[in-house]
Amino acid sequence: MNKLIYITYQNFPDYTANSLQTMSNINKLVELGVNIELIFPLRKKDSSDDLRKLQDFYSLNNIFKPIGISHKYPFGKINFFNKFFFHLSHYLWSKAVFKKYKNKLKDEIIFTRSDWIFYFFSRHKFKVIFECHSLTKLRKQIIKRSILNENSKIIFLHDNLLSDAFVEEKYLQRVKVIHNGFDEYYFYEEPKKTKFNEKIIFNGNITRHGKLRNFDYIFDALNSKELSTKKFEIYGASEKELKYLNNMIQTKNVNNVKVFPYLGRNDIAKKIRESDVGLLINNSDDHHGKYYSSPLKYFEYLGSGLNVLAVNLPSHQKLPFSEYISFFKEGDADSFIKALIEIKNFPNEKKIKLEEFSSINRAKLIISFIYD
Repeated sequence: MNKLIYITYQNFPDYTANSLQTMSNINKLVELGVNIELIFPLRKKDSSDDLRKLQDFYSLNNIFKPIGISHKYPFGKINFFNKFFFHLSHYLWSKAVFKKYKNKLKDEIIFTRSDWIFYFFSRHKFKVIFECHSLTKLRKQIIKRSILNENSKIIFLHDNLLSDAFVEEKYLQRVKVIHNGFDEYYFYEEPKKTKFNEKIIFNGNITRHGKLRNFDYIFDALNSKELSTKKFEIYGASEKELKYLNNMIQTKNVNNVKVFPYLGRNDIAKKIRESDVGLLINNSDDHHGKYYSSPLKYFEYLGSGLNVLAVNLPSHQKLPFSEYISFFKEGDADSFIKALIEIKNFPNEKKIKLEEFSSINRAKLIISFIYD
């Protein structure tokens, strides 16, 4: 059986998309016969490495070995300069993990979403695969130095990430773009479903990188005469976000929009399958969202047979099947109305191609890339 040491500076259990993506990844890799040890920081009071708790939270059915490492560093403990302390804590924790495990893991393969884990283990010639979800100036430098290790490989989640990372041509055989994928167990098209493009859904974090997603003009659009028969449901709001969005709905006197808290995997999958249109809404002032986002929800929408409506951003334009996305201009209610009324239907003859973006197929691509 293949073994993989999965090291990440993420919190578990958590409602964030990155947490869900990692656990889905692990679940499918285990399903394909990979023996996984997950090493992560116990960053919060409710962080846990109890396997049963993680299985229940994420609706997982496969067994892996979670190992939570105590987190002594300042992130989350100081209420100012949060971003600075996050990066400092990430660096210090990664360095400590390397020192602790460098002798134990010498012959193992390491998979990580952490640029600092990638850096420390690559410097010492470990076999390490970095799954890159975003880019910063610092991360570009880490990639540039770490790829020099002949045992290092990189998986980029988006074509724009690969092009902007400027990986030298001689290293490209150790680099691959593998997009996110939908879990085919939960997200599938209901048989004989008739779509009237009446029910729109958004599922995900309402706040991204410290900023609320802009629903203001979308509420205005839904409140128009043209869209009066449509229904829009938002899932994933915190208690504070629920209050904020409901106040906005009441102020605008919108009758066809409802906001809900986070739902478990089974429940949200059912809500998505029952919908007609899936919404992608990132903010253009968020660099990652504008250029590099490969949203998990996008593939879940497609897997469930939904048509897709999205803010017109470079990241969305480069997604697989983007020719079937209906785009609208950010902040423009009239553009949203027009895009929804004229929404594109995903062609039936293309649905077989969607199987390439299932989470099980994604896991197969990762295994092939790692062990090739």
